[in-house]
Amino acid sequence: MVPLWPDNDGWRSRGHGSDDWVADEVLDAEEFLSRRVADEVNQDPEVSGGRMVVTVQNGVVILEGYADTPATRDAAGRRAWATSGVFDVCNMLTVDVYRSQD
Repeated sequence: MVPLWPDNDGWRSRGHGSDDWVADEVLDAEEFLSRRVADEVNQDPEVSGGRMVVTVQNGVVILEGYADTPATRDAAGRRAWATSGVFDVCNMLTVDVYRSQD
């Protein structure tokens, strides 16, 4: 089985090129997963407000920023966990009711 990685033209097999090419593909895969998680979180009606940044490192999603309620923080973490390809979630979102009113 050959692992597949996303690129701008769709999916292609990994392991047929230089080490730099493989490193670029890994970064592309993490960016792809980060965007997928962000899309999932943004589409969740339980995630009502706040400012969040989604990053991925080695399949681990890191949620940073703030949420307007504890329920929003928890919903964002659950949605990230439910996204295919995620191995772990580090939910570093803080609850800041006052900041969300700006």
